[in-house]
Amino acid sequence: LMKYAIVLEAPGHGPSADPYFKLEIIDEYGRVIDPNCGEFEFTPENENIKWYKSGNYVWKDWTSIGLNLGDYHGQTIQIRLITQDCTYSAHAGYAYFTLDCADAAIKSTSCGETINMEMVAPDGFKYIWTRRENRDSVISTEQSISVPANDTTTYFCEVDYLDMEGCGFTLFTSVFPRFPFSDFTYKWVPENCENRIELVNLSCVHTKVDGVETPTSEKCETYYWNINGGEYETATENVVYTVPREGDTLKVTLMVGISDDACQDDTTITIIVPPIYEHNDTIRGTYCEGNVRIFNDQMLAVPGIYTEYKKNIWGCDSVTVLDLNFVPQPDDVYLYDTICSTDVYNFNGKELNESGEYTSILKTKYGCDSIVILNLQVEYPVALDIKDEYRFVCADDKKLTIEYTLKEGYKEPQFYSILFDDLAKQSGFEDVENVAIDNIGALDIKIPNSCRPNSYTATINFTISTTDKNSQK
Repeated sequence: LMKYAIVLEAPGHGPSADPYFKLEIIDEYGRVIDPNCGEFEFTPENENIKWYKSGNYVWKDWTSIGLNLGDYHGQTIQIRLITQDCTYSAHAGYAYFTLDCADAAIKSTSCGETINMEMVAPDGFKYIWTRRENRDSVISTEQSISVPANDTTTYFCEVDYLDMEGCGFTLFTSVFPRFPFSDFTYKWVPENCENRIELVNLSCVHTKVDGVETPTSEKCETYYWNINGGEYETATENVVYTVPREGDTLKVTLMVGISDDACQDDTTITIIVPPIYEHNDTIRGTYCEGNVRIFNDQMLAVPGIYTEYKKNIWGCDSVTVLDLNFVPQPDDVYLYDTICSTDVYNFNGKELNESGEYTSILKTKYGCDSIVILNLQVEYPVALDIKDEYRFVCADDKKLTIEYTLKEGYKEPQFYSILFDDLAKQSGFEDVENVAIDNIGALDIKIPNSCRPNSYTATINFTISTTDKNSQK
């Protein structure tokens, strides 16, 4: 919908030389969109124009041009206005205009349970009103008509340009009751360290269809916001309201109206707005020498106090202080151990049973590599056979020789121990421990003179070394 007004000086040079005004509606390809209704040109001598005159000037009062853009959806439409003085550059020509979008619709100015409904067509045109039952019978040529509120027929309005025939369009509507319905939502939108709440209007006009209240796409006409009983008031459609940083509880009321506020509706919501803060923090970090800490987009490897200035999610100042320290790398740890081949050594979760050097890299709480090196020796046991667990000696024997056989593949014992039971010790037998073997395959047990005929028990331990746990009894 474009409204324009023209002022031209009328020197009487003729149509080709007088000042003029030209309006063109152009599509995205640079073409006039309609050869008949997309181009207008006026000079002071246009006889079909209703000119107002004063001295040597003529002017055209505000005029509306409505263009249906439905056929040009997705395109860019250009409006080109040209005002030109006379060809001798001595007489003026100029224009005023406004440009906006408007609903191509008949609107009702009535509301509620009224007897009659007032229906109004868009401004600035010529009008012909008809009913669905008889489209040939004109019921009005005014911009608005009044009809019974209980009328269920469809009304048509032929809308045409004031200065040109055949360039209009047809609007139609049915009669429905209209009620304002107040509704809104809100969003928490802190920004630049301001604690803000955005109140978003969702109000619209409702109607009744078969007795059921139904929302329409028509907006309400007036909006009145009230926060905390009058602490803040405004008549804008949407509101951005600033609350204290520490937050607040708001009681928000929105009253909407239609038909010059003849009908109104309101709704109230309690909103709890959370606080926002400036943020200050101190971080103490200890790391291993040779590592770096990324802070404030820097790689830091030297102890010290570092500061970072930023904005937090609410746009408030955020100051972070880093107290940075480094500790030296720990020395390597060496372990030495020996196990029997039948045992398993657990080394940092790994089970080992072979001789060798093993390395495990651990992390200290400061991120340093702690290297543990294990030298593991796996020893195989002594194994031998002794025939006959029972031995017999004569009364005058001085010793008892125990013969044994080494098992193939096992180690040869180097020491032996003989441990007697209490009865044997009472008869004079004495324990011997860790005696070096000088005669592989046999060893002697000394028979004491105090020994008396009886049955005695002795345990013989064969070992590889005097401290080794690998033995064979």
